[in-house]
Amino acid sequence: FITLIIALFLLSPKEEETNISNFDYEFQAAQYYARFNQKDNDKALSLYQKSIKLNPNKGSINSGLANVYAQGYYQFGKADPWLRNAIKFAKKSITVEPNKPWGYQSLGFSLYLKGNFTESINLFEKASELAPNWGVPLAYQALIYLEVGNPIMAYPLIKKAIDKSPNNPEVMIILAQTYQKLSMPNHAKATLEQSLEFNPDYRLSQSYLAELN
Repeated sequence: FITLIIALFLLSPKEEETNISNFDYEFQAAQYYARFNQKDNDKALSLYQKSIKLNPNKGSINSGLANVYAQGYYQFGKADPWLRNAIKFAKKSITVEPNKPWGYQSLGFSLYLKGNFTESINLFEKASELAPNWGVPLAYQALIYLEVGNPIMAYPLIKKAIDKSPNNPEVMIILAQTYQKLSMPNHAKATLEQSLEFNPDYRLSQSYLAELN
């Protein structure tokens, strides 16, 4: 602890400024990304790009960029280069920090968008192994089972996911989709309405709820 304090005092003003700026960029980017709308996703992209210039070998920054590119492709109609960038930065995240979960989750989702379901499930399982309290990797596994027409396999996964991440909009919409596939439309609608109370700008929940009404 004493050594750490001494090291902090020995930082040059420029180094200290760089470290603070990098933390601020990454933190702000994550906040904008979590709003799940196009304007804020673009703002998150700009902030992550600034952050990665300062620290290109930090796994969480690379996975953050991957998530922004993936959501742009998935939700906001961006072209194939966005998906390729998502895969590139997710792989970089795993390379630089192979014992952290975020790169595996990001790459799993990006490959799901490409239709590589088996590899995606393996990556989500690895993310869950490294971060057992995270609900999103379980939810993404459930999403794959829905994609292949197996809501019975999806249901226990998404129930575990919602227990771990009860207010996450991605988890909640997958729960709603699972209810719909299981012929439980009232449960699906109630889940989406609850999700929009927490995340009113989440475009996918808005669209899916409109379909159900």
